[in-house]
Amino acid sequence: MPKQETFTEEAIVLDRQPWGEFDVKAFLYTKNFGFLEVKVRGAKKLSSKLSAHFEPMNAIELMIIKGKQGDYAASAITRDARRRLKSDWQKIVWAGKLLASVKKYLNQGESDEGIYRIIDDYLNILNKLAGAPEYFYEGLGIASELKLLASLGYSADPSFCQFCSAPFSSANAFQATSGEIICARCRELSGSSAMPVSKENLTNLRLIYESEILFLGKNWRPIEQDITELGKIWKNLLYYHN
Repeated sequence: MPKQETFTEEAIVLDRQPWGEFDVKAFLYTKNFGFLEVKVRGAKKLSSKLSAHFEPMNAIELMIIKGKQGDYAASAITRDARRRLKSDWQKIVWAGKLLASVKKYLNQGESDEGIYRIIDDYLNILNKLAGAPEYFYEGLGIASELKLLASLGYSADPSFCQFCSAPFSSANAFQATSGEIICARCRELSGSSAMPVSKENLTNLRLIYESEILFLGKNWRPIEQDITELGKIWKNLLYYHN
């Protein structure tokens, strides 16, 4: 956090909640200072000029004043309200999942510009996408969650077996007890009941970890079966690291 009493910052609104009789507390992920909580004074009043800027998914620029009882927003402008995203309930559901994950897993003051880019790019591509099948929105949401976990140091390495370092074949597995992908031989030797991982999803995982969300939104074309399997890997990773 900066030492000065007042500073301006770009942010994405993750969530907001009532705070007292007239105020709200806004949960933000900022470009330079990471996850922050700020009070928005008078935001519950009908006459408030700030309230509309602090809607979840908005990209904003705001002035923050450091107070004795916490930081508060002095002013704000909306850079992108992402109205097309907010008019599609499918997109809202998946955008909400990522914003909730950021709020849950990051602590105030933890900063990572890569995480800011993941959130911003994901919301931008959802705002622009039209006519994609439902499972693609799910797949892009899972990809963004996997990239977020990787930024926090939790990934399922698709390069080689994490037990014996052997290259993968067509029969591999994700072991929930270790949070790793292992080869068929190690799975057999360990007597593990690990979940099978297709060769196609090893390729998908490499693409997800190595590519920007904007690239995935424009060029990635997974099949529905792969998305189902990737979803299980994501949920098992969450379970292992919780």
